[in-house]
Amino acid sequence: MDMFDSFYEQLRSGLEIGEFFERHAALFPKIRARGLVEDYRLGRGQMKRLRDEVTPVALFLSRHAGNSDRVQFPLNSSVPDCNVLHRTPSLHRTIEVTVAQARERLNLMTELNKTGWGRGFIGVTDDQPKSVFDEKMADEREAYSTDQVRETMIDALALCARNKAHSQGHTLIVSTAMEHLPRERWVEMRPLLAASIAPLTFQEVYLVGRPDNADLCLKLK
Repeated sequence: MDMFDSFYEQLRSGLEIGEFFERHAALFPKIRARGLVEDYRLGRGQMKRLRDEVTPVALFLSRHAGNSDRVQFPLNSSVPDCNVLHRTPSLHRTIEVTVAQARERLNLMTELNKTGWGRGFIGVTDDQPKSVFDEKMADEREAYSTDQVRETMIDALALCARNKAHSQGHTLIVSTAMEHLPRERWVEMRPLLAASIAPLTFQEVYLVGRPDNADLCLKLK
């Protein structure tokens, strides 16, 4: 069986967190070796669940689970996206995962795949028509400010909150590209970002990404 399909089968059955981290980390050299980097950037084919569900959960679990806890992914488009069985204290954590600025990321990664280099931010939220994305991507690359990123992310999280308004679960993980700003800027923005998701019924909400090429899991609720 293919290494990735085997990993997904193990996730459906469930893995202890320590083994999950080992197997997850082992996939990325294979992604590069097999020429799947472009597919991973786009969340295409076999890479979609790995990029959009499994990796955001891994960022969360690295801070909020022990090696002997257990993680399980249904991987069937049902709710929740993931189950975590914590041992101490005993807790069955249900997790949903959503992506903020998914269409912006798609446009940026498409450009990167085609040209070999790309911009980090265009500031267009997912509710805008395709023509707005096309216009922005046709423009020359330009610098952007912390204020622009903050306002875009406030709007993006408000859109996520509207889309998840009727969802229920213990934890919501919001995955986003965070390369546009250093870690300290995201931490400074936490109160403003948190206000956007305050109405959600989830007990906890986290924003995850990798600013400064390091993991960040920012609790918003």
